[in-house]
Parts: sequence; structure tokens; C-alpha cells
Amino acid sequence: MEQAANEHMARLQGEALVDDASNVWLPCDLPYLRAPSMRWTRLSSRREVRHAGRRRFQWAVPESGTLHVLNGMGITLGDSVIGMNALAWLKAQHPSLRIHLYRTRHAPSFVERLYELASHIVEAVTYLPMPLEGMPDDSVDLSDFLYWPLFAAEPMVDFFLLGLGIAPDSVPASAKANRWLSRLPLLRDRPASSAGRYVLFCDQASTPLRTIPPERAATVVDRIWQRYGLPVLGFHPISHPHYQDVSRHSTNLDQFIAWVRGAAALIGTDSSAIHLAAGFDVPTLAVFVSIDPMLRARDYPNCTTLDLRSERTNGLHASDAPELCHEVRRIWHALLERPHLPWPTLASE
Repeated sequence: MEQAANEHMARLQGEALVDDASNVWLPCDLPYLRAPSMRWTRLSSRREVRHAGRRRFQWAVPESGTLHVLNGMGITLGDSVIGMNALAWLKAQHPSLRIHLYRTRHAPSFVERLYELASHIVEAVTYLPMPLEGMPDDSVDLSDFLYWPLFAAEPMVDFFLLGLGIAPDSVPASAKANRWLSRLPLLRDRPASSAGRYVLFCDQASTPLRTIPPERAATVVDRIWQRYGLPVLGFHPISHPHYQDVSRHSTNLDQFIAWVRGAAALIGTDSSAIHLAAGFDVPTLAVFVSIDPMLRARDYPNCTTLDLRSERTNGLHASDAPELCHEVRRIWHALLERPHLPWPTLASE
């Protein structure tokens, strides 16, 4: 029975779903249900909805003056930063446009904080599920987009633009670098620290696949110290005399963004930190072991990328498989054997 349920759900991936009581759900919410139903249907089978993964469409200002987006703009911080970049551009072109997002209740609180901070761009969020009859006409469905072929083929900001019906070529590159972040009402001063000027080391990601192997972290810190002679700050303990763990001063999204914004440079892996850094023009070195850097950092002028994909890791978004973790350790070992790395030039004081 469980295998049949899993196979049934696999066939429904890629868009919003409707239960047997006619409520609209996001697929990411289903694992939280105590009794998964075998009677889910695709939203598109119940009513018309705009879904660029099934059929491309062209943006037009809604007659109602409100854009309604299901799963806008994803459940991770990195996806949300980039997706909101597309909405910020749209709002700048149409200041009177209201943007209403329909999201999951199960996203991390720090991700939801981003949408609170962006209240000048989007309306208050509605959390699903909701009755099908209450869903507005001409809604755009961005549900479960990790399973869209388009997501793996386009730079992420272009993916979100296409998902909204906007031709990516109509948006200048300068509007694709997350600079909307600089207008957020954040804390103006970074949290208390004796570090002064510092380099920020962001070695962790949401998956082991993209996280720097823990046994290599201190070596990377040492290379950063040798290059810049500045304290290296990060968000978990690492044993090195010139490293400082500031996690107790970074307990919310506002503080995390403040640490990124205040860095003289950021060294990291494929994670949300590099997307935040781009929004504040922080010089960045970003290492990619599984995703083409052009799909993530193409429009970041102050971000130097290293493409370390191997045949075994190429194209993967997440994994904790032992054989892939071993491959990641091999990749990082080879990188740190190099005598020279393309370190970014520090931001001026």
C-alpha cells in the first residue's frame, strides 16, 4: 500500500494538488499529513491555471490588478531571494500591482521572515491549503518547481521570470543581481563583535552534497587567513586560531543578512549566502560541485565561481548518499591541493 501511494504521488509531481474535499495543497505539505490520501488530483485537472512548466504564457497585468502566485517563491532561502528578485522587478515596472503569494506553513521561519521584510513588494502571505472555490482566476502555479525540466535548464532568475510569463531578455542583467535586498528595512548595524573587518566563511548548505566537508573546513579557513590576514567569521565552531563562531550573534534572518552585508569578502559554497552577498555587492568566491554556476551566479558581477562538477555530481540538487559524499570529499581535497585560488579583491572600507 505504501509503495502504491508513493508511486501515485510521484505521478502528481510538479504542480499544486487538490484533495477529495476540494482543498488546494502544495506537494511539499503532503509528508506532514498523518493519513496521505490516494485521491489527490492535479490542480490543472480541476480548473484553468497558468503553469509555465506545462505551457508557456505571456505576462499581462491582471484585470483585477493582483497577481496570485501559488508557491511563490519556493521554500528555501536561496530560491526565495532569487524569486523575489523577479517580483521586485515586476513591482518596479507596475507600482500599483498587488502581488499575493500562497505558501506552505512548513517553510522555515527565517525564510518566512524574508517575505515579512518584503512587505513593500508583496501583500501579506496566504498559507495553504485553501478551498478550490476560493482560488482567484488567472493564478500562476509555481508549485513543486524542482521537478520542472525548465528549472534545471535555465539560470534561476530567468526560470522565475519565465514562470511568471516574463521574457528574460526583457529584463536587464543589472536587475537580476538581487539588489532589491538593499532596500529591505534591516537592522542598520551588524550584531556586536570584536572582529572589526572580516571575511565571512559560509561552508554549509541545506544538503551534504553542497556542504564543504567538515574535515576540510579548517584548511579553507587557514587559506583565507593566509590570503587576507583578516579574521574569518562563520556560523558554527571550527578549530582555527583566526576563526570566530558568531552563531550566537546570528539568531535570525536580519542578523544573518547583516553579517553578509558587512563582510569585506565572502567565501562559500552553493548556498543562500552567495545570493545574499550579490544583493549587497560583497566580493564573493563561490564553489559549485554539482550545479552549473551559470545557472546560479551568472548575473553577479562581484562573484567569482569555481565549477568543480564531476560526472557523478553533475546536475544533482541534494544528496546525502555516502558515495556522493565521498566524491565531494575528493573534489575538495583536489581543490585545496592547488597552490592558487581565484580569491576576490576585498571590498573597500
